[in-house]
Amino acid sequence: MPKDRPPRRNLRFPPRIWTPALRLARDLGETQPAPRFQIATIIQQLGLNFAERVLEQTWEVEAQGGLLVPNGSRRRTPGGVFFTLAREQMTEDQQQAVFMRPKADVFRWTQRRDVVEPLLVEAGQVESVEVTLVGRPEEIWEYDDVVILRMAYAGVQPPTPQGVPQLQLLSPEAVVFVSPDQWLGILPALDNDQTMLVVEGPCAFEADVGGLAVYAQKVTTTQLKKRKPRKK
Repeated sequence: MPKDRPPRRNLRFPPRIWTPALRLARDLGETQPAPRFQIATIIQQLGLNFAERVLEQTWEVEAQGGLLVPNGSRRRTPGGVFFTLAREQMTEDQQQAVFMRPKADVFRWTQRRDVVEPLLVEAGQVESVEVTLVGRPEEIWEYDDVVILRMAYAGVQPPTPQGVPQLQLLSPEAVVFVSPDQWLGILPALDNDQTMLVVEGPCAFEADVGGLAVYAQKVTTTQLKKRKPRKK
């Protein structure tokens, strides 16, 4: 997805503000969310005519050699010039509205459904989901065309972010599908009880297997990883 493509839905700014903000940001070479947000805030607080006038002033300053950063070590970027000129033409209240990040509302975990539901109306897209499993299989079924492993989570429950309650894993067990060639390559190392299997690959919840299914793209062990020479 192109970096300058606007999201399908922006919860803070309506299209009449967000669309020209992205256009100005693109002209200035600003691709990060923070400066784009500030440009949109400038349009919201002072109007599009103000923002476009400052943009014209920016190109005039650039044509005359630009502006230096405070320590004089380099020129400001066009975006830096734009924000400097805009700040100089704002009142103190306007500066605070644009450049002072307001405190976000406190998120209530128990009310997360009310927040998530509108976000899912026009959700983005996930290109891939991968997981890494480290451990030893409890059961192994070997077929001509696939090796199937059952691995159960027996480690410490991972900590959750502050404010999020301790969660229980949806499915403590995973069924792993491995190609026979990959399996034969690491099988000798598993003779050592201290060797851990490391499986990486895409995953999905499958009702047919009763839980998490992992389709191995890379299979190795902790010992094999230790032996692997370092890249020069």
